[in-house]
Amino acid sequence: MPRGTQKAMADELTPGLEARVAKVEAHVEHLRESVTGFRGDFKDLRGDLKDLRHDVVTLKVDVATVKENVRHLPTKGFIVTVVGIALVFLAGLAAFAPKLQQWAGTAPAEPVAAPTTPLPPSAPAQR
Repeated sequence: MPRGTQKAMADELTPGLEARVAKVEAHVEHLRESVTGFRGDFKDLRGDLKDLRHDVVTLKVDVATVKENVRHLPTKGFIVTVVGIALVFLAGLAAFAPKLQQWAGTAPAEPVAAPTTPLPPSAPAQR
């Protein structure tokens, strides 16, 4: 094919080619700007992710510390047992307190009972 014919066919097949190429170039430039913006955002995200990893490690250590401290607390069964024993001891002490006081010799004096028989009449008082 002659060279002139080829150019004529290309011109016929591609009307407005320059305008379309300019439009594509504008879109590519916009994409480049977006990619540059994304690169900056990814750098910020990497820094944030590094801080987040550090925070997660710190939280793991703190949770392990709390678990260890909780492990050393008394259980409910232990507390109930100790309180029950203390109550039984105090009840026994209250029940046997008078006997213990007598044994120790610190018992209070027993109250004197009122006489049940009437006293003999006494002589009238003189003035």
